[in-house]
Amino acid sequence: MKKVFRNLDEQIDILKNRGLVFFDEDKAKQILLRENYFFISGYRHFFETSYDKFIKGTTFEELYGMFLFDRHLRNIFFKNLLVVENNIKSIISYELSQSYGVNDKEYLQVKNYTNDSMQIRQVRDVLNKVSRQIRINGTKHTATYHYITNYGYVPMWILVKVLSFGLVSEYYDILKYEDKKRIADLYK
Repeated sequence: MKKVFRNLDEQIDILKNRGLVFFDEDKAKQILLRENYFFISGYRHFFETSYDKFIKGTTFEELYGMFLFDRHLRNIFFKNLLVVENNIKSIISYELSQSYGVNDKEYLQVKNYTNDSMQIRQVRDVLNKVSRQIRINGTKHTATYHYITNYGYVPMWILVKVLSFGLVSEYYDILKYEDKKRIADLYK
């Protein structure tokens, strides 16, 4: 089945046919234009009796209210997650630089990570991903470019700036037990 473009009036008609009530259709059209029909309608499951049918009396304003509530909650989490992410990156870079040196040729050696036979492949995969980020960002990111150009290596405290939180999580997973414990102990 091919999906086709639906204008704002058609989008409202679809929602009406599913039982959604509108207090102000013009305002709803502006909301749909700004926010996207599929983002808004993604919250329909809170208000449905079955797929495609809303609970009798459910309003567009309630549906949009759920969307706004979720956005607000995500913004709160995101803002605080950024603080936690920075904190974790800082602690990991400090602890590992102290233990394994500042040069990526030193701290990215396989011997510095878990020797659990079940994780050997994972260690190599993660270290390859991290090394790839150094190569990619070596010319794109100001700080990595500066260190590579002036010193010939990228210290861990610079590297963590270009690593995603997901990759940092993978990286933490391959650390030796004693390194993980030392980092975890800082969080009590």
